[in-house]
Amino acid sequence: MSAFGAFRSRLASGQILLGAGVVFSDPRVTEALAPSVDFIWLELEHALIGPESVVGQVLAARAFDVPLVLRVPSGTTPR
Repeated sequence: MSAFGAFRSRLASGQILLGAGVVFSDPRVTEALAPSVDFIWLELEHALIGPESVVGQVLAARAFDVPLVLRVPSGTTPR
């Protein structure tokens, strides 16, 4: 089972999971946090992280087999 599949199963079973929110573009932050968390939450809506940095973050998370959850900007203004 993939890391994200296991993550979803654990969530569905009601387990409490510990994650870390990352707002830095440097993938070394994800590499440093990955061994000690169940998932990494990458904040793209309120942080200045470009597409090139996202690729580095994805690679860092995959290297440690840790699910990466992205919060992306919606692209619309609420009314």
